[in-house]
Amino acid sequence: MVIFLTSLACFSQKNESAVLLKKAGEVLYDNPAESIKICSHLLTSDSAEAKSRAAFLLAEAYLITGDYTRSLSFTELSISKSRESKDDKLLFESLMLSAEIHAHLTLLELAKKYRAEAEMIDPGNPRLKSYDVLVLNSTAGSENTAEAFITKGTKLQHQANLFALSKPKLAASYFEKNLAGQKCRGAYWEILAQLDYGDFLLESKNYQKTIALLNEAGSKEKQFANPFFEKRINHDLADAWLALGDKDKFMEFRAKAASADDRYDTQVENAVNLAFENLQNQKAEIISGSRKKARNTNCTLAIAGFSLLLLSLGARWFFKVRTRNLQDIINYLKLIKNVQRKAETAKPSAKNLSIPKETEDALLAKLEKFESGKRFLSKEISLAQVASAFETNTKYLSEVINKYKKKN
Repeated sequence: MVIFLTSLACFSQKNESAVLLKKAGEVLYDNPAESIKICSHLLTSDSAEAKSRAAFLLAEAYLITGDYTRSLSFTELSISKSRESKDDKLLFESLMLSAEIHAHLTLLELAKKYRAEAEMIDPGNPRLKSYDVLVLNSTAGSENTAEAFITKGTKLQHQANLFALSKPKLAASYFEKNLAGQKCRGAYWEILAQLDYGDFLLESKNYQKTIALLNEAGSKEKQFANPFFEKRINHDLADAWLALGDKDKFMEFRAKAASADDRYDTQVENAVNLAFENLQNQKAEIISGSRKKARNTNCTLAIAGFSLLLLSLGARWFFKVRTRNLQDIINYLKLIKNVQRKAETAKPSAKNLSIPKETEDALLAKLEKFESGKRFLSKEISLAQVASAFETNTKYLSEVINKYKKKN
């Protein structure tokens, strides 16, 4: 029952994360602030997949609002999380997004690095070709590069730009069609289409229509607070009002454009600093990893050498102790042998009794006299009877017989 409830809770949480991710994606290009709020909540999820997807959407949301520093940070997080979860599709998208952000910052070498990593994952993905077209159609190191990677223009937009000078009426129809199509994708894409169309109208000297179109774009832009949008809109409005001879309006929008330009430059500068900081950290991690590997190798060798030294010393100690123990045993055995020898020498013999000389001589004389007779041949005679006749004890008598007669 507990396992069932746990599984049900996990399924419910996963389903909730999927719903929230879908919602965040749907509102991304109309209300990025809401998308950021949802995805920030999902970063606390237990699901690794939800975290990586949320990080990617946050990177896109901050890019849309012109916060390139945070966009870069969450792009790196998305790359890291997608590698952990082995989600190659998301990893490809994250690497390409990073390449586009770096290209927007005119850090083309870093952009090339991320693009190459993405190509290793999915060499045939059409997004690679689209990226290459944007690079070829932009001037490295100029603002055109930045604009190209922000607008990511559609086919209709490219056709409109192509005919802008040679066939203005045809170009205008393409701009109108492109604008209508971008409205379906969201306010962000609609603003981008309005900016390009506004540039065309301004160059065509249709100032009133330029002002009307860009004022509409400006009202939509407020929910994005993107300094890149602001500077583009206000710069073109200032030029349009100047062309109409309204200097007050010109000064008003020129000041707004300058303020937005300063904020945009600050965002770009901070993002560039972060990009180089990330690069330094990556290099430091590589160096640290190499050093750690070398330290681990050296540590392993040191441990092995120390173990061999201990083994050698242990073996030497063992044989030394064993030799000393054997010598101790030999010495002990010698000592025991000497003690036994001394004990045997010092111990009085059970057969050799200490008989006074006078007693011994008297017993010997009596024994010889006894042997001269025939009495000792009697089978009835005993040692005790003879000892009694000799006025001595059986031990003395037996000792004298053994000593002098070699008989018992």
